Amino acid sequence: KIEADWYNNVGVVFQKKGEYDLALAHYEKALKIREQILGPAHPDVANTHNNIGVVFAIEQEYHRALKHQEQAMKILEKSLGSEHPDVANTHNNMGITLKYMGEFGRAIGHYEQALKILEKSLGSEHPDVADSHNNIGILFYEKGEYDRALLHQEQALKIWEKTLGPEHPFLAWPLINIGRTKIIRKKYPEAENIFERVLSICGTDKCKGDEKEVLAEAQFGLATVLVRTDGKHQRAIRLAQKARDFFVTEKSIRGKKRLKESEAWLKKHLVQ
Repeated sequence: KIEADWYNNVGVVFQKKGEYDLALAHYEKALKIREQILGPAHPDVANTHNNIGVVFAIEQEYHRALKHQEQAMKILEKSLGSEHPDVANTHNNMGITLKYMGEFGRAIGHYEQALKILEKSLGSEHPDVADSHNNIGILFYEKGEYDRALLHQEQALKIWEKTLGPEHPFLAWPLINIGRTKIIRKKYPEAENIFERVLSICGTDKCKGDEKEVLAEAQFGLATVLVRTDGKHQRAIRLAQKARDFFVTEKSIRGKKRLKESEAWLKKHLVQ
């Protein structure tokens, strides 16, 4: 068992480093040992299936991911009961995989089942419940159901504010997502307040390192709102330029996309 735990833990380290082939190799060794020592129906075996499923999903091998997630679900429901938090976690993992596959109907079913289990087992104000609301909000956003997305996004935020405090830097990304949704719903004053709040949180220099990205996102989001307001055009331009200067440094696909968007926006509004 100690050897299996070692392989599993090393797999986690490789996964966090983005070395997914090595992570998968270590998880599969952990799975083989655990099946031999604990039997194929033990919860630790299920958790290893879940880990393997997550890696396959990241590598876009969705059917292989689902196979392991479904096996994990079968084991956990039988060994721990259908309302255990580990079962909820597996529902959540399956929801993520199905979302990436474009099967939104099946995904929302798993997300909502995870939420139901977590609320019952952990209470309605637990951070894991907030995560579940957030996942549902993201899915509804991607489906274009923005009012339903906001309902879950704001419920997640409410829980996180209570557990972490209203100025915690973790809140920056959830606030960004809410701000974007409010822009789509043309709730511009509310979106402005949201982005200003992110600037306030990050302005205390709490958002460091990778979190500088969220500051740029808030600057660009606020710029797209302020440009609609008389007397705020110049500030909108300055904010968008600051965001653009950050996006220039980003090498990710998302960063390059945001750079292109910010440059196009500046080209349009600088001539006005």
